[in-house]
Amino acid sequence: MSRLLTTEDFHYVDLSFKSRLGFAKEIRDIFAACPPERAQNLHQIFGRTPFGPWLELTNTAQDPLLVYMFLQFEVDVLNAASEEMYFKVLGKHMRFGRLEFYLITGLLFGPTPSLPAISEGSFVRRLWPDHAPDHLKVKIVVQTMRGGMQYLSDEDVVRVCLVVMVEVMFMGRELNQLVSDTVLRAVDDLMTFDNYPWDSHIWTHTYNSLHLATARRHTQKNKHISKSMDLGDVSCLPSPFHQAHRQGH
Repeated sequence: MSRLLTTEDFHYVDLSFKSRLGFAKEIRDIFAACPPERAQNLHQIFGRTPFGPWLELTNTAQDPLLVYMFLQFEVDVLNAASEEMYFKVLGKHMRFGRLEFYLITGLLFGPTPSLPAISEGSFVRRLWPDHAPDHLKVKIVVQTMRGGMQYLSDEDVVRVCLVVMVEVMFMGRELNQLVSDTVLRAVDDLMTFDNYPWDSHIWTHTYNSLHLATARRHTQKNKHISKSMDLGDVSCLPSPFHQAHRQGH
């Protein structure tokens, strides 16, 4: 026999997304504020990178409660591949793994190549000579993006914006956290950056963020304890490829 739900059946959750999608519009606005010829060149250079379509992202709405509710349906499946999640919805198993992630991001998976070391004349040393590359914080790069790029070359402007997009939008890094050594080494050469398997880099972080969040939920014994989850993932980002498809119809 069914029964009425009581307060014992509910618990409080504090949800947040670490990824901040509004930076896509901020980068667009920075480009638009430049003289027309330079703005066009910046758009072209950025557009040729793997993250080019994300610059046109207009739907930045995020619903952490919806993601949290969906995570409640995660189930264990026998013979599941490494770093795959399954959810049971309406009696059917839905997979979320590398393939589904690729369909959202449009970025590459593949073996992670070795990257050149940061040299004395590298991008990061030229722009931030007072900060050691392994101690460069995200907020310093964001500050440069917001007010220190007028004398930079177009390529360096794009490099700064790419660092912000990867670290803040995709990896969900906090402003006081350090910029990833991988990102700094890859962005020094835009061709190297373009060929890097960014989905491999981002997916593991996303999987751990979502999968570990559900694991913490399952091990929580007291429903009355306030639970906090940081959903620093991009799995619930509105894909620019999906937006283009909808706009085309």
